[in-house]
Amino acid sequence: MSYKIIIDSCGEFLDEWKDDERFESVPLTLNVGGETVIDDDTFDQAEFLKKVAACPECPKSACPSPERYMKAYECEADHIYA
Repeated sequence: MSYKIIIDSCGEFLDEWKDDERFESVPLTLNVGGETVIDDDTFDQAEFLKKVAACPECPKSACPSPERYMKAYECEADHIYA
């Protein structure tokens, strides 16, 4: 039985799972001052917090799109857990 586990980027995987194709994190998007920031491995929290502090508007976030989740489902696993 093969499986895949899909989470959004609010969740965390153990370090040993991060390079395992059976585990995938689908990133949220964050919007601050008209700029879209992707919450993936390139996310720089310190830089994001500086942008939030400098912006007069409240930051916003968005869940991953259904299409982005469906892309994560494109695999050979017998069972997928999200």
